[in-house]
Amino acid sequence: MIRNGILVLVALSTLSACKKEERTKEELLQATHWKRTADQRVDVSNGGTPLVTNSTVNCTTGDCSCDDYVVFMPDSKLEKNQGAIVCPNQPAPQNGKWYIDQKDQTLIASELTGYSGYWAFAIEELSTSKLVVSHQIVNGPTISTFRTTFSAQ
Repeated sequence: MIRNGILVLVALSTLSACKKEERTKEELLQATHWKRTADQRVDVSNGGTPLVTNSTVNCTTGDCSCDDYVVFMPDSKLEKNQGAIVCPNQPAPQNGKWYIDQKDQTLIASELTGYSGYWAFAIEELSTSKLVVSHQIVNGPTISTFRTTFSAQ
């Protein structure tokens, strides 16, 4: 009887050890520093016609903001830091606040040093190693979608 009880306990502990725990978006964001690695911009007319200004930039060009990184802290604070290539006339670090809107799973960033208002980013991909966010800006007849990829550091 005792032996059966021990076997059951061993089996249960083995099963629970094998169970993979899902991490929340907040935990994934807070687990690392996120370095910007690529930007993409796609412009379309309000009617859906692609425009010529589509562009993709992989951050290997020496652009001063390409080596910047973002830290999402547990207390809802956000810190954007410059990398080795410093951008002139940009405060460093830039501090702000962040949260995940649970209703539509949007990353909200606000109160960033030097800027007013807030930004809402759709989370397109989030893993332990990669973060892809996007947002849209409407300017007259043009809708611009900006997609930024970050890598865990």
